[in-house]
Amino acid sequence: MSNTLRNYESDTPETCEAVERWQQGKINIFDEMARLERVYGMTPEQSLYNSWKEANQTKL
Repeated sequence: MSNTLRNYESDTPETCEAVERWQQGKINIFDEMARLERVYGMTPEQSLYNSWKEANQTKL
């Protein structure tokens, strides 16, 4: 599966590495969420809300 992911241009090496660690059972989803919060400065909920808000903006 990781080889498939590497074929997409939008996937970063970090994404592929995280998928591989998850597949091998070496990743804890709560630790990963905390890491992403530290890296990107927002909680998953904030990130989801921002994505939703962007997708639903009306153009006047």
